[in-house]
Amino acid sequence: MSFYVLDALLTNFIIVPDFSHQRFLQINLQNGSIVKLPIIATAPGIAFDKVTKTLFYSAIQKKTIMSTTLHGENSSLIYTIGNI
Repeated sequence: MSFYVLDALLTNFIIVPDFSHQRFLQINLQNGSIVKLPIIATAPGIAFDKVTKTLFYSAIQKKTIMSTTLHGENSSLIYTIGNI
């Protein structure tokens, strides 16, 4: 079962990358429901700050580390990796 982004969970969830559709999915740990987050990314690196409700992720193609809300608002560039 899928929900719109307005239903983004704030507690009891995990976030996983959906590489097929280049987005993140939020999975409810209590009932298994899935929320498609409006963040376009193919990022293997994901971290969530539960205090500030901020999602941090790496954008491999752009070689950047980004931050955003779970609703995809207030996206910010945290760091540019450059050539490695």
